Amino acid sequence: MIHLDLKKKFDLWVGGLGIALIYYPVRLVGLLLKRNHSLDKPKHLAVIKILGGGSLLMIYPVLVSFREKYPQAKITLICGRSIQSFAQMYKIFDHIHVIDDRSALGFLASGLQAFLILLKNIDVSLDLEIHSRITTLLTTMSLVKNRVGLIDNSSLWRKRIYTHGIFVSSSGSMSAAYDAAAPLFGIHNLRLSAIREKFIQQITKENLPPSLGSSDRNKLKSFIAIGMGCSDLAFERQMNPRDWKQLLGLIKVQNPDVQFVFLGGPADRHLTQTILAQEPELLASSLDLCGEVSLAVSLKLLHQSALFIGIDSALIHLARTIGTPSVSFWGPTSPDSLLRDWPQQELRIFSRLHCSPCVHQTEVPPCGGKNVCMNHTSKFSEIVDFARKSLEQDKQKLTSVPSGVRTTWSFTPDNESTQALTYEVT
Repeated sequence: MIHLDLKKKFDLWVGGLGIALIYYPVRLVGLLLKRNHSLDKPKHLAVIKILGGGSLLMIYPVLVSFREKYPQAKITLICGRSIQSFAQMYKIFDHIHVIDDRSALGFLASGLQAFLILLKNIDVSLDLEIHSRITTLLTTMSLVKNRVGLIDNSSLWRKRIYTHGIFVSSSGSMSAAYDAAAPLFGIHNLRLSAIREKFIQQITKENLPPSLGSSDRNKLKSFIAIGMGCSDLAFERQMNPRDWKQLLGLIKVQNPDVQFVFLGGPADRHLTQTILAQEPELLASSLDLCGEVSLAVSLKLLHQSALFIGIDSALIHLARTIGTPSVSFWGPTSPDSLLRDWPQQELRIFSRLHCSPCVHQTEVPPCGGKNVCMNHTSKFSEIVDFARKSLEQDKQKLTSVPSGVRTTWSFTPDNESTQALTYEVT
């Protein structure tokens, strides 16, 4: 597999050079053609998200609403291998094209295929990779008529590459920015409550696999789900296994009958084994399912759990979406920026040091990866108390969301003006 640092360098240099070469020709062509960039009759939408499964969950309400408003339109996803399973679980995409990063040849070949998909079939692209130059280059060179994308302070140049741009502050809400794409497509009511309820109903239909034997199922009577791992996008989000061992031990002392179910991908298994192999008592009361069950099954287990405890990863977004009480650890990233405002029984543990958050703010963590901001041991007594209360009480069903009218704006075609858009969230 191609290392993330190499992919970042490829994006920086190849993407940067490509943008520099096409920037002014694209501007000139746009001014000369003066094409109609209305988004009220889309035929084929391409969503681009290479890394970050949680982002697909953030854009999910917009895509569901898009599907309802334009039932004849197709939706294609261009994504990385790490989030393919998330895309398949949502059942919203007509086609999923995966960028294969297992080898340089596969990466280039799948990238060329993505270019051809955009060139031949797509009339609207929605680029969610705010930090990537390659995706901007890909959509622009493939001559997609309408290019919608996110813009931040470091990429203001995209105002004249995209036809529609949504500005996002580094301290702003990403879910609000994703929702701001809805009114561009004439969607003026995001029915989040209904979408959430539909998502929960879809989860409950999933059956646990036969591979979970009777002894394993016995551990699922009253359990806490644990998510220790994350993608390689920023390993600084992970907490020290020593701290995990201490926290779970404290919870076990206060709740002797509690069981722990570890969820995650195959790459996360070494984290759980680091703890369980050294703690026979925890091993006897734990079920390590990292890499053993599908994402859909993991989601059903999240729904059945009394509590989820995890770091900034897709699992925390999933747990909160379905109303599972949660404890989440933050430091290199900010919960205020990344979490949707669901009504929630939750405890957010965030050490806002003078250098936090740093992910996406700097290429290399200022601390060199020591992530001192993820040392949350001083909060463990509070977490243990929260866990006890979650295990004692029945989980409430949370399906309502804060309703109201939101106003947003976007850069309009050729960026000669801005357009204010008002829409409802119910």
